[in-house]
Amino acid sequence: MCMATRMTSRMGRAETEGIDMNGFERRTLAKKEQVLDAAFDLMNADSSESAETLSIAEVAARSHVSRATIFNYFGSKQGLISAVFDRFLSQLGEEAEQIITQDMPFVQLMRALTRCELDHLHSVSPQFYDNLMRWYAEDEGPGMQELRARYTKESFDVMLAMFAKGRKEGSIDLKYSDEFLLLYLRMMSQGALDPSVRDAIVPYSEQFVEMFIKGVAPSPCSATDDGHSQSDSGSAVDDSVSVSAADSDSAS
Repeated sequence: MCMATRMTSRMGRAETEGIDMNGFERRTLAKKEQVLDAAFDLMNADSSESAETLSIAEVAARSHVSRATIFNYFGSKQGLISAVFDRFLSQLGEEAEQIITQDMPFVQLMRALTRCELDHLHSVSPQFYDNLMRWYAEDEGPGMQELRARYTKESFDVMLAMFAKGRKEGSIDLKYSDEFLLLYLRMMSQGALDPSVRDAIVPYSEQFVEMFIKGVAPSPCSATDDGHSQSDSGSAVDDSVSVSAADSDSAS
């Protein structure tokens, strides 16, 4: 399962990569993760329409980290909420990257990525997901424009690598450009932002993937100018050769 365990957040890894941390720094990082875990659990269990109902007092009690320390780490309640959503999206992106790097055929890769996204979707409550989408689309807090640009680029990089793999294996018709494929997937994603649409399509997610795979696959044979397929033309040529051979035999 793609989300079987929590992964260290990108924020945490960025802070530790190439750095020899002392005991204080390691404890600080561990406390931040405790706070993020506690906030995620509360936000995921909360059925309210807004993530703003998150209680810092409850986060402090659950994480065993003082309120003052939480504000010191994240600046504000909104900063903590943003960090929770940021980590969730980062985990999805990281696991997608791990799948992309595996040596598997394009079709299998598409199914694995879909399963990963479904596992993430099933790991959170509908309200958490709705709040996540609302935050991502509407929040104008510090750094949000940069964050959206980063996620967009990362998503595009993953998809472009996937398209390149599909073309190399002959699973994507060369007539479909990256621009078209990205637009198609973006259109599908935008539709899924509507809760009523998302809830309806989740049971059919793998069938949608199957339709996409078959839709972008090269045709078994290309049409000729007279409307016949290449295979039909080939058969006609073979038949004419056979007839000519038969006529030649009878003449002799």
